Amino acid sequence: SDTYEQATSNLKYYDRIKAYVAKFQDTHFSISQNLNPIYLGFFLDLVDGKYIVAEKNPRLLAYMNAYNGSETAVVEEINVGDEVVEIDGKKVQDAAKELEPYISASTQAYRMKNAAESLTFRNFRFPEQNFAVVTFKKNISDALVKIKIPWFYSAIYGNRAEILYFFKHNN
Repeated sequence: SDTYEQATSNLKYYDRIKAYVAKFQDTHFSISQNLNPIYLGFFLDLVDGKYIVAEKNPRLLAYMNAYNGSETAVVEEINVGDEVVEIDGKKVQDAAKELEPYISASTQAYRMKNAAESLTFRNFRFPEQNFAVVTFKKNISDALVKIKIPWFYSAIYGNRAEILYFFKHNN
């Protein structure tokens, strides 16, 4: 529909501006977007080339478990120290690399760290579906666990029509 095309076009426009500004390669020069962030309920950190769960939001993950209707609680499956190895069928390194052109950074190390964080919390490069399928390598057992996690949308900047419409139609 025309509304969906306009919403998608607006979000891609913000992405183009963000990518253009990031080409200056200056951490102190970036674009401030009043777009609401999307969040998977946990944060990643880049540690020795691995994408490690650094923090999780148990309340939000419990809510997501109810959304998932899964037998195993998402909040119990994700633990600080677990490694993310794949997101939506892509190696996590490749998924992070796709976000790097949108990160304003003076150094490659800073850009990579922010791309890692942006894999689970961002307000740009919105995914094409309202959930992510994440494969974790468990810290304790090295077992691989694949979990479907809905993207959580926060209206901290108000209800932007583009994002509301985007999430309503991409499921």
